[in-house]
Amino acid sequence: MAASKVKQDMPPSGGYGPFDYKRNLPKRGFSGYTMFGIGIGVMVLGYWRLFKWNRERR
Repeated sequence: MAASKVKQDMPPSGGYGPFDYKRNLPKRGFSGYTMFGIGIGVMVLGYWRLFKWNRERR
């Protein structure tokens, strides 16, 4: 086999410029702690109304 001359691609002199690789996602919605607190609040409100309704039925 004959030796083939292969020219390897090289970076430009001085290197490549910087590029943005980080995810820039906008902040959407409430945090996890806020949603957890709202969920607990809704459950407490529901149980309070349930107990109040049970007392009225008795």
